[in-house]
Amino acid sequence: MKTLAKLFAAILLISAILYNGFLLNCLSFYLRKDKPVPVTLSKDDSPRLGLLFMPLDSRPPCLDFVSQLGKMSGINIILPPKPFLDNYFQPADYYALRQWAINNSSSTDGAIISLDMFLYGGLIASRRSQTNQLDEESALKGLEFFEQRQKNLYAFSVIPRLLIAEDDATKLWQYHMMVYSTKKDMEDTFNNPADFARMQEMLDRVPPELIERFNKLYQKNDAFNHQLALTAKKNVFRQLVVGQDDGQPFGRPNANMHKMAAYRQELGLEDSMSLTQGADEIAMLQLARYANISRDYQPKIKVVYAHDSVPDLVMHFMPITVAETVREKVGIIGGLFTNSPQEADFILFVHCGGGELGMSDLPKVADRIISLTREKPVALVDLSVNFFRRETVLRSLIEKKFPLSSLIAYAGWNTSSNSIGTALSQGSLFLNSKRRLDKQYWPKLYQENFEFTISRVLDDWAYQKDAQDSVDQYLRWKGIDPYRLGAEKSYAEGKIRQRMFWLAKDLFYANLGRYPFYADDSGAYYITKLQTDITLPWERTFEIRLLLQTEVGKITYQ
Repeated sequence: MKTLAKLFAAILLISAILYNGFLLNCLSFYLRKDKPVPVTLSKDDSPRLGLLFMPLDSRPPCLDFVSQLGKMSGINIILPPKPFLDNYFQPADYYALRQWAINNSSSTDGAIISLDMFLYGGLIASRRSQTNQLDEESALKGLEFFEQRQKNLYAFSVIPRLLIAEDDATKLWQYHMMVYSTKKDMEDTFNNPADFARMQEMLDRVPPELIERFNKLYQKNDAFNHQLALTAKKNVFRQLVVGQDDGQPFGRPNANMHKMAAYRQELGLEDSMSLTQGADEIAMLQLARYANISRDYQPKIKVVYAHDSVPDLVMHFMPITVAETVREKVGIIGGLFTNSPQEADFILFVHCGGGELGMSDLPKVADRIISLTREKPVALVDLSVNFFRRETVLRSLIEKKFPLSSLIAYAGWNTSSNSIGTALSQGSLFLNSKRRLDKQYWPKLYQENFEFTISRVLDDWAYQKDAQDSVDQYLRWKGIDPYRLGAEKSYAEGKIRQRMFWLAKDLFYANLGRYPFYADDSGAYYITKLQTDITLPWERTFEIRLLLQTEVGKITYQ
């Protein structure tokens, strides 16, 4: 029986591979007439800008993305020692981090500092109930560091999200607290008796001490924000960004954001302080801003939406529209909007499938993207209203044999804010670097940028919209909580690697390795080998740490 089961499983696997055209793609890839010859590309070794970086937390989007984009754009990102950083519910050693920042601040050209990490030990620590026990005066004293040290400082802070921290003491009350927070904000705004009644219903159900901690968290955050604005008035920050994590059109965090907007206006900080929705992408945006100011670059961006309905969409975990999100992100990097394709440095194409855009519309959207890449470089934001892979446009691009290497950026992870910020940062940093480099270094620049794009495709599209769901279902079937892996972390990593191995190979043979990532008069450059190293940064499957190992080849023109 076991032999038959294994045979049946093998047949199913082979059928799935054949159905996806994997073997045909693989054979045609290896049987192609011209094969690239291995080459080593040279990188610009001129002096680099040095940037001290204290991340929001240790997750890859907050840590690795900034480091990788910095490397691609010729900026030396100086990271804290790994033992100092957080690990899921374990806060970072923020005392050690502060000392590390002080010791290294004078030897760098600038700094990007997460205040949530600097003061509390990371994003989760800043919003959990334990944060209420911190002495506010002691925490705010940390800001004195900025007044005495780094003069080219980019800092950001995050207003706690609507959902209360998910731990054993509070997760049972997440829904009730979300309703309470939403209805309280609506009642404060509209004074509607129905909202008040629903809010009161939640108050009667939830433990009073939880309500008290919840309200106290936002009271303390508001007090901190006010102090932060007063500090910014002293010209301490080159740029200060205040984000709002995982919001909705209504909720208690929105009131704190409105108050921060009032502080900014009252103190005349419109030029030095930016407000935005989102959290994880802020450091990337500030990196792009830092590079743009340092290298006297102001990118001109033409925004194109896949459908007329897209600008007005309010996506999940967002209190504002897609168009408003784009305006916020472009403002943070110091970009300019233009309606002229001729004037634009690049096009930001924003796709949101699953709303008024159905699956039958995707080939037309793909044709439009392909056409635009003939005019200008395109950074693609590939979103799904329902977070389904079938609602994204990437598969249609692949089916039309469009080289994904033609995109200067790709992002489609988590929220619209995360994705728009990531694609915008990558596109700006890439073109900023291209304009300053001699052409002899362009192949290496294109390689590094394409590798970041490959990582985004494999992570945002293949993992988050395919592998993660199937792995999570399997783990639950085995009685394992995907958000509390514990001793099963290595087991989960193995299952993820198995699934991602085939997805990566399929993409490589179908597209990523088939087309050149750069070509000039001498020849065309290809990724000839692609391997992935995948681990889980935390004891959950929500995100992966994906590192690429590649080899490059060149076909020389005769």
